Amino acid sequence: MKALLKEHKNNAAALARHLGLAASTVKQRLNKIVGPRQVDTLGNGDDLLRKSQHIMDLLAKNNIDPDAVGDIKKVRIGTHRGFIKDEDNKIQTVDLPNMSVVFEPTWKDGPKWPVVQPAPPAVIRYTGKARIRPENLKVAVITADNQIGYWRDEIGEESIPATSYETFHDEHAMDVVLQICHDIRPDRSIEGGDVMDLAEWQPKYPQQAEFQRTTQMTLNRTKRWLAEKKSACGPQVQQDYCEGNHEARLPNLIIKNALAAHGIKRAWLEGKEKPDAWPIHSVPMLLGLDEMGIRYSAAWPGGVVRLAPYLAFQHQPSKVSEERATIIYGDNHRREMEWRTVHLFGEKVERGRIGVGCLCRVDEPVDNIRQRRMRSAIPAVGVRQNWQQGMLVVTYLEDGGPNDFDLTPVRIVNGSAFYNGKRYESRLT
Repeated sequence: MKALLKEHKNNAAALARHLGLAASTVKQRLNKIVGPRQVDTLGNGDDLLRKSQHIMDLLAKNNIDPDAVGDIKKVRIGTHRGFIKDEDNKIQTVDLPNMSVVFEPTWKDGPKWPVVQPAPPAVIRYTGKARIRPENLKVAVITADNQIGYWRDEIGEESIPATSYETFHDEHAMDVVLQICHDIRPDRSIEGGDVMDLAEWQPKYPQQAEFQRTTQMTLNRTKRWLAEKKSACGPQVQQDYCEGNHEARLPNLIIKNALAAHGIKRAWLEGKEKPDAWPIHSVPMLLGLDEMGIRYSAAWPGGVVRLAPYLAFQHQPSKVSEERATIIYGDNHRREMEWRTVHLFGEKVERGRIGVGCLCRVDEPVDNIRQRRMRSAIPAVGVRQNWQQGMLVVTYLEDGGPNDFDLTPVRIVNGSAFYNGKRYESRLT
């Protein structure tokens, strides 16, 4: 390199021709080392090599990666007079190098990738008329475990775009739910937890590179789902969002790695009323649930959304023998039903445990490239899962007794379902 610099007399264009590179490439590299507008003032090739090496040595001495160097503002290279003792213990005058570099780091304006922001506004449009029912008779629809999330694919092979995404959630099953909700026009709608997967927020299992930078997409799609469901149900619906263990990943990871950031709220002025707002890094704030009129009703793991005195939903199931009410649950991705008859002072009371099912994908991947790395459609411990898609329609008396309700499970298989004498099929292609 020294001989080349001498030969071409610090001429970037001539050096570029010799190396078979573009002149702009050579200049860019020189600028990277010594700073813009410094190349032409460094003197001959010996000076350029010497001074460039000084800068690289200075960066290395201070453990600074050259790739972290952005815009170099100023370079000063010189000498100052110093004194040392020679072998005869006599003081000698020497010139010592004196050097300083002023630069801005590449990360001055933040990371190159977008940071997570609250989900953008979602439009709610009501169509159709509300169902008129007797005053005390209510209908609720319950769904759980959409596992909304994305697998980021950056393989870049010919058959796959350089950056493409596959969903953990099943768009076809979700579309069937929206159609049924539109026909029922329920009084209540419950999101039964694990609506979002939040794969890159979990610390339990090894992280995969394909999960990274998918949180913003997850938040945006989740908010659109909530708006779509509210639109399908109608303006009369009371919508609840029950926290699941996947939503709890967000605060738990913050507590584990950045405790000072947990629970922070927007600032307010002294003497003013303290704002009744969710913490900045919380699911309700990031999804804008308050603005949508959706209640974040129950915290995981023990939170309960009550429909009637003897009928409630909680995300994780418990033993039917431990409950004094019928419990509807999600979490295990299964449609299931268990009943127990209890005799209370001559009255027979039926208590049940009812699994809603899920809206995440239950298929197995068929793409050979994906199959090499993830052997089920969403992140899971096992290869083949005993999961079923579905939803639950609940008819009940709001202040009724322990037997005053009826539960109708809806099976969703391959984007198709039957309910109330009608077949529903996904409208998506």
